[in-house]
Amino acid sequence: MTTILVVDDSLIGRHVVEAMLSSLSYNLEFAVDGQEALDKAIELKPTLIILDIMMPKIDGIEVTKLIRKHEVISETPIIIFTALDDKDTKNRALKAGANSVLVKPIRKMLLKETIEAILDTKGN
Repeated sequence: MTTILVVDDSLIGRHVVEAMLSSLSYNLEFAVDGQEALDKAIELKPTLIILDIMMPKIDGIEVTKLIRKHEVISETPIIIFTALDDKDTKNRALKAGANSVLVKPIRKMLLKETIEAILDTKGN
């Protein structure tokens, strides 16, 4: 089964993603900050990580960099969510290793299509 780790410090943000993906056959796991995201990613080895960019402690870009350097989870696809709709933020996220950057508010069909495209590329 496909496991998706959803990382967002906002409870509402986590609920929105959960509601968008609940009708699909994914196992959803959640983390509330960057450190918990790293710990859970190492433990669970998810198929995909959906990561908010603005979080306390470690932001989404730094988490992405840390994941890319970790031997066990370095190949895990990452979708970054951001409320910052500017080229610099998108470029920094992609340079850090994100597979895709989506601007909030996220549309359900765009999220679904992005996940499917990444998983198809990965061979899942």
